[in-house]
Amino acid sequence: MSLNITVKDFVIIDNFFNKDILNELKYYSGIKHTDRQDVGDWGDLTPNTKLIFQEELSVNSRLLLCDYIFNKPNTPLYKNKLIKKAKAGIYKIISGAKLDEHKDNCFISLTVFLSEDWKDEQGGHFYYINSDNKKIIVKNCFNTAIIFVSDEDNLDNSFNYTHGFTEITGNSIRYTLQLFVK
Repeated sequence: MSLNITVKDFVIIDNFFNKDILNELKYYSGIKHTDRQDVGDWGDLTPNTKLIFQEELSVNSRLLLCDYIFNKPNTPLYKNKLIKKAKAGIYKIISGAKLDEHKDNCFISLTVFLSEDWKDEQGGHFYYINSDNKKIIVKNCFNTAIIFVSDEDNLDNSFNYTHGFTEITGNSIRYTLQLFVK
C-alpha cells in the first residue's frame, strides 16, 4: 500500500467544501444531543466526554463526501484511493470541552470547521506542535479544512503531529467534520 505522498506538516485549506456538500452536512447539526453515539478513543483525551457528541454520516452522505474529496484538486487527498475507506462523522462539542494533546493513529486525518460565525473568545481552537516544538494555533473559521497525511511506515504515529483543541467557552457548540483513514 502506498500513498505516494508524505506531508511533514498540516495542510490548511479555506473554503474546502462547495455549497452542496455544506448543505448535506447541515442535517447533522440539527440532530439532538440525546442521539449521542459513542465517542470512541476521545474518552482518554478529554476530561468530560459528556460534552462531545458524535453522529456518524449515513452511507450516502459518506460516499458523497469521499467522492468530493477524492476529486478535489490541489489537496494532498486528490485521487488518493485510501479516502474511499474513510470513516467520517460530525462532532458536536459543547461548552467546557477541550481535547488534550495527542497523536492520531491513522494515515489520513481531516477536520473541517462547520460552525458559522465563530468568535475567537469562544475558544475551541485547533493547535498542533510543529517540528520546531512550537504551538501553532488555527482559529476556527467556517469551512476551513485541516489535513494531515502520513506515509505508509507510520504505524507507530512517529510522523504524526501532537495536536488538540483549547477549551470551548460560553454557551457555544463547535461543529466539525472528522474523517479518518486507519
